[in-house]
Amino acid sequence: MMERQAPELIQAIRAELPAPRRILVTGASGFVGARLANALAAAGHAVTGAGRNPYRVARDSRVEFRVVDFRNSAAVDQLVDGHELVVHAAADCSPWKRAEELREINVGAVENLLEACRRHAIGRMVHVSSTAIFFSHQDRFGVEDDAPLAPRFTCGYAATKAEAEQTVVATADKQDVFIVRARAVYGPGDNGLLPRIADAMERGRLRVIGDGKNVIDLTYVDNLLYGLVLALTRGPSGGVCTITNHEPVPLWPTIHQLLESLGMLGGEGQPNQLRKAPRWLAMAVAGALEWRHRLLRLPGEPAVTRYGLGLLSRSQTFRPTAARELLGYEPLVDMTSGLRRTVDDWRAKVDGDGGAEQRIHLRVFSTGFTTARPWQIESSRRARRARSDSSPEATAIASGTANNGKLRMHAAIYLLRHPRHGLILFDTGYAPRFFDATRRFPYRLQRWMTPVSTSERVSASGMLQAHGVDPQDVRTIVISHFHGDHVAGLADFPKAEVIATTAAWRTTCYRGWSAMRRFVLPDLIPARLSERLHTLDAFHDPGWGPFPASRDLFGDGSLRLLPLPGHAEGQIGALVQTDRGAVLLAADAAWTIGTVRAALPFTFPFRLAAASRRDADRTMERLHEVAVTKPDVAILLTHCPSAAREFGLNGQLARVDAEQFGAGISGS
Repeated sequence: MMERQAPELIQAIRAELPAPRRILVTGASGFVGARLANALAAAGHAVTGAGRNPYRVARDSRVEFRVVDFRNSAAVDQLVDGHELVVHAAADCSPWKRAEELREINVGAVENLLEACRRHAIGRMVHVSSTAIFFSHQDRFGVEDDAPLAPRFTCGYAATKAEAEQTVVATADKQDVFIVRARAVYGPGDNGLLPRIADAMERGRLRVIGDGKNVIDLTYVDNLLYGLVLALTRGPSGGVCTITNHEPVPLWPTIHQLLESLGMLGGEGQPNQLRKAPRWLAMAVAGALEWRHRLLRLPGEPAVTRYGLGLLSRSQTFRPTAARELLGYEPLVDMTSGLRRTVDDWRAKVDGDGGAEQRIHLRVFSTGFTTARPWQIESSRRARRARSDSSPEATAIASGTANNGKLRMHAAIYLLRHPRHGLILFDTGYAPRFFDATRRFPYRLQRWMTPVSTSERVSASGMLQAHGVDPQDVRTIVISHFHGDHVAGLADFPKAEVIATTAAWRTTCYRGWSAMRRFVLPDLIPARLSERLHTLDAFHDPGWGPFPASRDLFGDGSLRLLPLPGHAEGQIGALVQTDRGAVLLAADAAWTIGTVRAALPFTFPFRLAAASRRDADRTMERLHEVAVTKPDVAILLTHCPSAAREFGLNGQLARVDAEQFGAGISGS
């Protein structure tokens, strides 16, 4: 759920900006930008938040969000028009990309914004920069804001942020500008520092780099926001200052404290201390991973980078001179309180089954099916039991029987109705274009392996119309993964925004045998889908149950996306708080609920199709834990015969497509 704003921050904003102002905050897809926009709105200001992805972070309903490409000068000019003040927090923060890749957004966007601010006579533009421009893999203490920058920038991000600062300062005599450098920001809703540490710990990858005695400055997020608000009204044009907590801390003891507070260190079944790694060895491993990544042109970033390890192993602190003299800044929240609030917020959301502010109505539809032998989808051991007892698990298998002793594996989709965000689809299932996409070799192999029965009337759009829902009313589509049985109906919703993980989206770039190996059919991906696609790079909201992280899509706890890797790259599920209780949409994490409840080994066909057997096993362990510890949570698997029986999917298909259903409506 969206973090509630601290009262002292709201009071400070009202004291500094007592009259309502029209304020633009760029970078509202990020942690700092979104929280600033929310805080300004809560203090009574008319706020526009702009960014590339409205679903990455939660935002206040009073913030008007606009998706903008900051490289487009005309779009930026239109965005700025009508505002009085601007805070520019947008940037590409990847430490892995080269400066040439980052310059267009980190420098070009600043140039466009400065020109628009000048043209529309904006009162002041505050540019958010970074202390990365000082980092050089050396210990530095008490750095002043006018100190020399790093003699050689350690990453493209640092180089382009320094260049952007020069661009801003060069305009100080023509328009009112101010630069605030952010330093290691953390706090409730943190999508970087604490989640990455917790994720590394959960994966067993976290190590103390070096001797563990390095000292750094951290910044509680509300302190940075307070500094940005002060910079909107104080200080000379062209001024520069760094905002921190003014309390340097030993990094690794602080990390230990956080992990202990989260029960990830020193608790039952947990290690008491983090293992250490020599700095030289860690840097050598990171260098090798970077070299391999570039040589093989692998997508994304390496698991670790030399820049990231450098930040974890070197001391870097800053003097507060400029912040005090130019802005009169003193922290609102001390380190102890900031860390406690961060941990409390994390804990409050880890098991928030009943904390949803909104409830969602859910309906299940079938878009067709393929068939398989029982032993192909569930352990043969369980299939034999199913024929000899009357347990719920046995009925689950027998209930889906089609012709010749085979089971129907429906391609289920889920229609969600949110009180504020309207209609949402989770996957789009089969559609007749599946047959067109599998005419050519090697894609035709998919049709042979999974003979499909579907039609226009039972496609996602057809089923919605048959049940009184206009497909054009669907605003958002969440794609669990890009296998053909989950996206064949995607082209029927050309106006809907689409949400998927970055890892899943990358699989659509493959062709031929590389695509076949990932069960991706390129012809099912609509042209220009990227223009309405919003990708999730990572899950930085606190987790739920055995899942260490989530993404609270609307910030109200009603729809939380969960990573379910294994069956497909980047696969996700969704925890939905419905009017009848919590439901976990688990996509293809398994094929039957009996497999989950009994923690059965996956069948050979499932393992053969899996992108990662190790990840599939880990995901299964988590689903099994949910089934055991949270029996009130319904787990719905896309192809499960038991779910098909529970929701009457066979009869549903027969009613909608009575004429063709008896003939099998196949595309062979």
